[in-house]
Amino acid sequence: MDASPKTAFFTSLLYCAGITLFILLSLHVFLAALVSLQHEKNIQYQLLIREKTTNILPYEKRQGKIVDSEARLSFIATLRRQNEEAARILKELYRVMPNTIHLTLVQWQNRTVTVKGSTAFGLELVALMDTLKHSSVLAHPVIAVRVDEQGMRYFEISMGLKP
Repeated sequence: MDASPKTAFFTSLLYCAGITLFILLSLHVFLAALVSLQHEKNIQYQLLIREKTTNILPYEKRQGKIVDSEARLSFIATLRRQNEEAARILKELYRVMPNTIHLTLVQWQNRTVTVKGSTAFGLELVALMDTLKHSSVLAHPVIAVRVDEQGMRYFEISMGLKP
């Protein structure tokens, strides 16, 4: 029985379609199995990551405490240095200041010391400026003086600090 060419064509087409369908179905099942396997691995990796993250949190908290402690220690050290420098400035001012000069303000900011006060004697201010020029702590004194009707001299001295 000879099949007609039309029948042979449709038969071949049917076989090819069947084989293609079988290959596609097999490929689908294989890829679905791979996706499912990868999904399971992802879940396991997420659980491991969550576990590691939970283990890391105490270390991160401890590291944060260490950083906070270092910042506090640095602040305390800076404060101590500033207090030592302030004490040094005050000792030097006490050493050079004559008894006839009355101070109303001593201010220290950005390595500049400002002293305000008054005196009845102009020579005391000249002697003070001369002493400040030779100070081992204070540098470059600049003075501004105002005299009132009673002869009282009000002054302001700005100075830097020597390193």
